[in-house]
Amino acid sequence: MPDPFDELNPQTPDRSNDVFSLTPADDWVVAAPRPQPAETAQPARPPQPPQPQPPQQQPPQSRPVYSPPNPAGNPGTGIPRYQTPTPAAIDPAKPPAAPKPKKKSVGFRVAAAVLAVLIVGLAGGISAYFYMDSDGYRVREALEAFDAGDYDKAGSLLRDVDTRQANTMKAFIDLDHARENCIKTMETASVDDGLLAVAAFADRLAAFGEAYDLSELPDKEQTIFAYCEAAVSHYETGALSRETAPTLRAAFIELQQIMLNDIEANAITLTGNTYTPAMMQGRLDRSVQAAADLRALDYFTEVEGRMTFGRIPVDDPALTRNAAVYFGDNRLEDGVSLSHGLRQTVLTMDNYCEKEIEDYTEKMKTYVPDARLRISNPQQDFTKYVGSGLREITSQPDLEANADQILRVFQRDVDYFLLAGKAFPSDEN
Repeated sequence: MPDPFDELNPQTPDRSNDVFSLTPADDWVVAAPRPQPAETAQPARPPQPPQPQPPQQQPPQSRPVYSPPNPAGNPGTGIPRYQTPTPAAIDPAKPPAAPKPKKKSVGFRVAAAVLAVLIVGLAGGISAYFYMDSDGYRVREALEAFDAGDYDKAGSLLRDVDTRQANTMKAFIDLDHARENCIKTMETASVDDGLLAVAAFADRLAAFGEAYDLSELPDKEQTIFAYCEAAVSHYETGALSRETAPTLRAAFIELQQIMLNDIEANAITLTGNTYTPAMMQGRLDRSVQAAADLRALDYFTEVEGRMTFGRIPVDDPALTRNAAVYFGDNRLEDGVSLSHGLRQTVLTMDNYCEKEIEDYTEKMKTYVPDARLRISNPQQDFTKYVGSGLREITSQPDLEANADQILRVFQRDVDYFLLAGKAFPSDEN
């Protein structure tokens, strides 16, 4: 059976007839270079002077070269040895060239530039996002909305902001909404409910002034606040001041006194008694004087010989000075316009009273002072009409109720104009 290791350890062929140059001290056989043919031989290089050699790098360690064993008795054979191969010779005249840098493609450069731009843009976008979401940015934007009069936008910007200035601005927005609600109530509710709405708004103004620092608001909003304060207090300080209101009330009561003449004459006749012209003359004189007093006031004007309210002058500097800021123009320059309904009511009252004054003036010319008089056809539930929205007169309390109603509507109309910047709307307008 053949030896299974023969293929791994083949016998060295007999090379005794080959030409070798042997070195007895070595176990390795080194073949001499074969002679080159004459036509291809290269001329020998002349000897070069010794050149300084740069320090050589240590070659990398390589694995030892394995030489198969030679059988004993054959030249150049012996016990196998390991030998480390020598590195290739380095030409001392040429220093090793530095490695050339690899050129980057144009596409890589473009991609790198785009990536850099994206990174910068992303960083800027993130910074902008956090700034736009900051309290300071929202307050600044809200101030711009305040300047444009867009309180709804300002309120949306400040919804989640909890700073002193932001809270003051939000409270002012709520105050402005209260003003709008007050105006709507005056338009849709009764006169008395409208006046209650104005009083509630006045309380809101006072509470705001105590709880918040007005300096946290822009100048325009500070001016608006001062204007509203003056508007709701105008009843006490202006058109219906403590001195003016009693004068107007008394004048309207006295103007209607002439209507009681027929009321009293009818009542006396129903009882079977008589009255004298002297009783009638006193009321006639009081109504004539009241009509003259009313016409002398700046509040009144004449329409076809009859008296009614004109535009109400405003002398309060806090109103006239700030109205231009509040409304965008000086709407108070010519005074306050009252509702058409109120002006028509006063015009009607004056018309009926003046006619009664004219009738009794002529009657008094035909009566002697002590004449005994009675109504020819007395009526039960006899009344005198003096205008729409007023009581029909049956007695003195009706005169007072009518005067009070005129003053309430007057106050409502003035407050409405000061807060809304226009005359109170009515069906006749």
